[in-house]
Amino acid sequence: MIKLLIIKLIDYFLALFRRFFFISAHASNKRRREFVARFLHSLPQNSRLLDIGAGTQKYRPHCSHLIYTSQDLGQYDGKGDGVGHQSGSWDTANTDIISDICSIPVPDASFDAVICTDVLEHVPDVNSALLELDRVVRPGGQILITVPSQCDAHQTPFFFSGGYASYLFKHVFPEYNVTVDYESGFFETIDQKIAHGFNILIRLARKKLIYFNILAGYIFFAFPLVLFIRTLPKFAAEIGNNGLLVIIEK
Repeated sequence: MIKLLIIKLIDYFLALFRRFFFISAHASNKRRREFVARFLHSLPQNSRLLDIGAGTQKYRPHCSHLIYTSQDLGQYDGKGDGVGHQSGSWDTANTDIISDICSIPVPDASFDAVICTDVLEHVPDVNSALLELDRVVRPGGQILITVPSQCDAHQTPFFFSGGYASYLFKHVFPEYNVTVDYESGFFETIDQKIAHGFNILIRLARKKLIYFNILAGYIFFAFPLVLFIRTLPKFAAEIGNNGLLVIIEK
């Protein structure tokens, strides 16, 4: 009884620390979601939209005014190989098009706009994927892409890159108007890396008790460091950011 109470008490405090450490990460995710939502709501009524790598179609609620089509490889099951971070429940049963991102079975210029959010790190041939996005969008159309600049392995084994630089998109599409914003700044990115370290130690501690000692030391040193980091300027630049928010206008 006492042992169970202690375990519950530890879990309670770990949940509190997790909430603290992930403040910056949640803010970053919120910026990304709002960026995509603003783009979708800006599209004219009845625009033809393709959501590439749609997964669970989390942005579909913002598309009621659009002719929405989803595409996904349809092979990830939420569990993966158990090595990297996994999503848990993951249902792609209602996907409209099941295909490789590099070979989508639709005619050229089929859509007015395409969104490809947090997908390219899961694609082994990124250049071919970008050219396919270009192919399916009409002249004058738009492509929205969100990608990490540096991230941990997740949804493995479907994970092929830890991140990208904006120069990739400017290199592949030199004739188009490519605008780039940043999901988070340099110090925010450090903040988020500390949070992921906390998460990794929790996973290890649940397997081997010895890691609880390491976790306690990590919290002792990381907590004041994070408090200090959050007082620093939140500038974002190519040299230090957590993710790219890209719009390509053809």
